[in-house]
Amino acid sequence: MKKRYFGLPLPYYLAIFSFSLVLILFGSFFDYKLSKALVDQKDAIGLFIETMGQVFGFATIPFGAVLVFKSMNKKEGIGFKILGWALFLIALIMSVYNLGDAMCIKEGSGYYGYRFTPVVAYLISVLLNAVLFVTAFLVLKNEYSKEMFFLGLIFLLGELLQWLIVKLFKHIGCRPRYRFLLSEEGISNHVVFRSWWEFQPFKYSGDNYYSWPSGHSASIAQVLMFPAIIPFLKYPFKNEKVTFYSLAIALALLVPYFRIRVGAHYLSDVGFGLLFGSLIDFALLALFSLNPKKKEEKEEKNKAKNANIFSKKEGRKQA
Repeated sequence: MKKRYFGLPLPYYLAIFSFSLVLILFGSFFDYKLSKALVDQKDAIGLFIETMGQVFGFATIPFGAVLVFKSMNKKEGIGFKILGWALFLIALIMSVYNLGDAMCIKEGSGYYGYRFTPVVAYLISVLLNAVLFVTAFLVLKNEYSKEMFFLGLIFLLGELLQWLIVKLFKHIGCRPRYRFLLSEEGISNHVVFRSWWEFQPFKYSGDNYYSWPSGHSASIAQVLMFPAIIPFLKYPFKNEKVTFYSLAIALALLVPYFRIRVGAHYLSDVGFGLLFGSLIDFALLALFSLNPKKKEEKEEKNKAKNANIFSKKEGRKQA
């Protein structure tokens, strides 16, 4: 097994997986008690993160799009340039839609952060995405690199896959959010606490029943890949690795905590979110790190080595 995947060390991801599993295990026993002790539905930071926290996770989309675009734009051949433009435009639409949709007022969403009318939500999304895309264009190199293209593709695929998988599991689990249990509607409908494994597939719809797994946590797991862009920065700076890793880990801790704080998720919900998001990313990083050519070269070297050893043994026998 390789020690690094696009510059990200294997122990880094093993630590993320282990941490996620600890959260799931601990939450499986103490979800309700922990939420009861921590929840404050009016926590200002928690409400802000509920609305805007997705910005951090979705930031991988603009950066992924620009990595792909800049790499393909420098590749010879019109087909590569068309591919770069196509992926860039798809990512742009995907990013604006996802962030805008996350901020829209919706029926059945209950008490949810600071939400806006569709016009305002998508206007904010366009402005935020403009900042992210411009920033990515300014800080990333403009050159062809297979690794640069693959990393951008991983950013885009990782965000898309985690979004699809989390959406599916939310519908399978239909777990009521803690704050919904406390609401008048929850009490009048006799909604009770359920552990994460007590699935009621497709029985309910609406945000109040989408507690498990945490979409914010799965999305923020994408940020843990950000240190991989360090080799493609135009302007390297001192202690860049410490800065990137520290920011990524801090966000991966703070966002899940505040999702619990406002009663949107339980501990096991955020643990599963981090686990799903990071597992998808690691699988993509490992997949795109495979190099069949190197494998073939290694096999050829081993054959040559074995042949050399065999010829030496034959020479000794003849002697």
